Amino acid sequence: LRPFPFNGHQVVGEGSLSLLHYEHYHSLVTKKAGLHSCRQCTYVTKFRTNMLRHLCKHTGVRPFQCHLCPAAFCQESNLTEHMCTHTGERPFSCDYCSASFVRKFPVTRKKNKT
Repeated sequence: LRPFPFNGHQVVGEGSLSLLHYEHYHSLVTKKAGLHSCRQCTYVTKFRTNMLRHLCKHTGVRPFQCHLCPAAFCQESNLTEHMCTHTGERPFSCDYCSASFVRKFPVTRKKNKT
C-alpha cells in the first residue's frame, strides 16, 4: 500500500477502517444511542463502516489507489471493480447465455427475470 496524506501526516493503512481509526474519527462523528452522526452534515447510521465510507466524501481521502492510473477510491471493492477496466476481466457470468459482467448485480437481476 502507498502512503497517503491524512490530516497533515503520511498514513499507510488497510483502507477506510484504519484511515479514521484514531481519535480523528471522534472529532468528525458524534456517537449517541448506538448511532454515528456526522458533525459536518445530517448523515446518521448505525454502522461505523458506513460512517467511515461517508466521511471520505468530506475528507476527500481515497486510500485505495490504482497502481496503473491516477484513480483512487474510498472502498477496496471499488478499486477491485476498477481494476477490471485494465485487465478486461469480467468475473460474473450469466448461467443462461454468454454475457459476463464486472459486477454481480446484473447477473442476479437477469436470474430474477427468468
